[in-house]
Amino acid sequence: MQNNKKSLYTVIGIVVLIVIIIIIKAVSSGDESKAITPMTVATSTATSTDMSESVSSTKYSSKNTQTPKAPASALMDAEINSAIRSSYVRVPTAGVDVKLVDGSATYTEGATRGKIQVGPIYAKVPTTNGHDVFVSMTLTDVEKESVLNYVALFHLEGKNVRYTSSVLVGDRLSVINVVASPNPTSPLNRILPYMDSQYGYRLTINYLGRKNFEPITVAPTLSKDMLVNVKNHIVTQ
Repeated sequence: MQNNKKSLYTVIGIVVLIVIIIIIKAVSSGDESKAITPMTVATSTATSTDMSESVSSTKYSSKNTQTPKAPASALMDAEINSAIRSSYVRVPTAGVDVKLVDGSATYTEGATRGKIQVGPIYAKVPTTNGHDVFVSMTLTDVEKESVLNYVALFHLEGKNVRYTSSVLVGDRLSVINVVASPNPTSPLNRILPYMDSQYGYRLTINYLGRKNFEPITVAPTLSKDMLVNVKNHIVTQ
């Protein structure tokens, strides 16, 4: 009997010992999971911050690579036209400056007498600083009885309009339109909504001309293009 009791107590002791070991392991496992949890949260937070910085950087980069907007004109077309018609211009053939009154002026330079007159605006081209305004300009030489048609350039910056240069189209030749295009040799790697003044741009003047060897008394009917360059608000052939 005593041996049986000892055996029973031994079994009970072993069972109790096993239960205690299981409880200790369970408690230890719970503590370990609690210790791991903050590390997991910390890692997740760090990842989220990096993504946020990446998104912010992307947005910033996107803003930097947006195409700049063309400069707005400080004057309406009617105001520009009015300013041009009362400005100073240089007579190309005489090299003298005259003040326009209502769009025209007479001049005398030595034996040369004539009249200079500005007409409608062909184009208003936005540039790095202000606008290049291309205008019809006619020069009538009294002695030679010639009527020379020019495309004149007026630079509009803010509310100031000034004549800069002109290019001769021909005697009694009618300009149809004027179109600006970027300079193909410019180092700029994208097309801007305005023309770069420093590197310049091209201007195509479409006009009605005559056939070769036709006299100036013949009305021009042949469509032709003249390509000129514009740099720093100066037009040159």
